[in-house]
Amino acid sequence: MEDALFEHLVKQEKLYGQVSWSCVSCSSFSVKLSAGLKKVDQRVTAVEASVETHTAEITSIKATMETINATLEASKVDRANLKGEIQAETAGLIFSEIKERENRRNNVIVHGLKEADAKIKDSDVRIKTDLKMISDMFAQMELNLKSEDVVKFARRLGERPSGDDSRPLLIGCMTPEIRENILSRGRKLAEKDDWKTVSVIADLTKRQREEETALRQESDRLNAERSQEDAKNWEWKVVGRRGQRRLVKGKLEKDSARTLRGRRQ
Repeated sequence: MEDALFEHLVKQEKLYGQVSWSCVSCSSFSVKLSAGLKKVDQRVTAVEASVETHTAEITSIKATMETINATLEASKVDRANLKGEIQAETAGLIFSEIKERENRRNNVIVHGLKEADAKIKDSDVRIKTDLKMISDMFAQMELNLKSEDVVKFARRLGERPSGDDSRPLLIGCMTPEIRENILSRGRKLAEKDDWKTVSVIADLTKRQREEETALRQESDRLNAERSQEDAKNWEWKVVGRRGQRRLVKGKLEKDSARTLRGRRQ
C-alpha cells in the first residue's frame, strides 16, 4: 500500500472513527447491488403473492425481504445506521462470492465421462476408475498429462446412478494453468467418435450461471427487436468461454452449423 493511501486511511479513522476501503471491482459491484436493493421494497408485495409456490430458496429470500422491511420501518429515524447495515450485508455477499470463485478457480466439470458400475461399492476402486478415465480423456485431448500428476481431487456430483448413466465429474486441478489447458483442449473430444458425448466446462458459481443465463435472455430479446433489414445482416450473440462471456453485436453467421457449435461452447 502506498504511503499516501495509508495516510489517507489513518486520517479517515481519526475523523470518523472507522476506515472504509475497497478495490475497484468490489466498489463497482457494491454500487450495482446497493442500487438493486433500493428496488427491493417495491417488489416485496409481488414476491409475497407467489413465494409459497416457489422453492426453499425463494422462501429464504422472502424471509430476507421481510427482515429488510422490518428494519426499514424500525429505522426511519436513523437512516444512517440502516445504510451501514445494508452496506455490511452487501460486502458480505461480495466477499462470499469472491471466496467461492477463488475456491473454484482450478476446477472443471466433465459431463458424459463413463463411471464405474453402480454395483462396485468400493470407493477406492471407483476413484481409480475415474482417474483412469481422466487420463484416457487427456490422451484424446492430445495432452501429455497423467491424472495422478495433475489432479488434486476427482468427485462425482449427485446421487449414484442405478443404471448405466454417469454423473458429472468434478475435477480439481493442481494449478490454474493445467485447468486452462484442459478447457482449451475440450473441443478435441468432439473430433473423436467415441468421445463426442463428453464435454468439459468451467466450474462456475450459482451467480455466474445466473449471469450467463441473463446474457442469453438479453441476446434473445435484442435479436427479437431487430428490424427485418437488420436481421439479415447482424445479430446479438454471447461469446467467450464460460465464466468470461459477454454480449456483442456482430455480423450474422451464414453457416448455421457453425453458429450452433458456438452456442454449445
